[in-house]
Amino acid sequence: MTDVVVKPETAPDKSSRKRWPISWWILFAFSLLILLFFPFGHETWFKCAACSMSHSELRIVGILTSCSEEETDCSKWYRANVESQHEHVWVRGPMGYGKSIYGYIFYGSDIYSPDGYRMPMFMTQIGSRVSGPLFFLGGDSSKLEMYKASPDPVLTRDLFLKLSRFKPPDTAAYKQQMEIFERLENWSNSGYKAPWPFETQ
Repeated sequence: MTDVVVKPETAPDKSSRKRWPISWWILFAFSLLILLFFPFGHETWFKCAACSMSHSELRIVGILTSCSEEETDCSKWYRANVESQHEHVWVRGPMGYGKSIYGYIFYGSDIYSPDGYRMPMFMTQIGSRVSGPLFFLGGDSSKLEMYKASPDPVLTRDLFLKLSRFKPPDTAAYKQQMEIFERLENWSNSGYKAPWPFETQ
């Protein structure tokens, strides 16, 4: 009778196990970085040309998912002193954020003022520019000061509205815009001590 020899089980050779190639690990790490930092959403800010109320829009992969509005000191003063209700005319500003899973990401871009001055901006709306020259007159406090110093707030509102959208260059409408802009800017730079640069009605 022949004895049956049972060989003891041996542990599998670790060197024979399949391992991910280094290129797969690099691809995995790169994909993880994209998920964490690549902006899948963009948030953009606007101001009403008339009252300077703030408005923001959040878009996820190009689809509008939410929007919000916020009162400013200027919008409160406008409602109390010019008109209690009006249709907002939103002017897109230069500021915008990309939003990833990790949080907000800031972008860098160059924006040019109406006279061609290069303005470095560190938060900017991707693929777009400021929608009108009104932005370059200053923020909410500057517009509020203009309203208060103006002898005719209604006319001031109409001038702001004319600056809400850029007109085509080399047109009479564009030249009129630049003239309005320069007059308001010079008046503002004088501390509103210079005479009101427009005829009141």
